[in-house]
Amino acid sequence: LRVALRDGQRKAERFEESQRNTNSIRLRASSSLLKIDFFGLNLGGSANYHFLINSNGVSRDEHIVSGHTNVSWNKKWKCKTSRNNNQWVTEVAIPWRSLNLATPPKHFRANFCRQAVDPTEASAWSCTYGPFNNYARWGIIHLK
Repeated sequence: LRVALRDGQRKAERFEESQRNTNSIRLRASSSLLKIDFFGLNLGGSANYHFLINSNGVSRDEHIVSGHTNVSWNKKWKCKTSRNNNQWVTEVAIPWRSLNLATPPKHFRANFCRQAVDPTEASAWSCTYGPFNNYARWGIIHLK
């Protein structure tokens, strides 16, 4: 599965050097303009996968089953970010086998969300009317 997200910026971002550590799972930091993209998958049932990436390329993944979050779940997936004065772009590649699938599903639920610290903002492709993890409100993606 390959996904690219483009995130427009209203002003230049400032980053702290500690946020550039790709081994860190600390995505929320004190930087006044840190932005986080969130990509979630629900393949049916009570299991969900979360992929979080900030504009420095720091990433984290989570596997959630029946409301219990497993942050030690670490599957092989890749993300790359790039920035300029007007936007930052996130590219994500997730092998289906990392999601315990031999072949892609015909359809699945997903959402693409953004959280910004300054100015405070939370937005989503499929409005959840509350927290991002309101899975019943995620959109449905059909693959051909």
